[in-house]
Amino acid sequence: LNGSFLEAYIRFEFFSELELLDLSENFLYYLPSDFLKFNLNIKQLELSNNFLINFSEKILKKAFSFKILDLSSNNLSHYE
Repeated sequence: LNGSFLEAYIRFEFFSELELLDLSENFLYYLPSDFLKFNLNIKQLELSNNFLINFSEKILKKAFSFKILDLSSNNLSHYE
């Protein structure tokens, strides 16, 4: 989904076996803290080159095998 210019909330519960999610270059400003609640197998989350101003570690709360998070080139001012 890299560079897809996402404008609507995508329901990721249909991708429960997903290990890599690349949402970089999508003009994202906000991610709900529960947007990956069904993705327990996620290992890598790419969020670079967006407009995120905050990030909550609650997003990754249940991702037990998580290893890589890329938040580079955003407008982050707050990390929860």
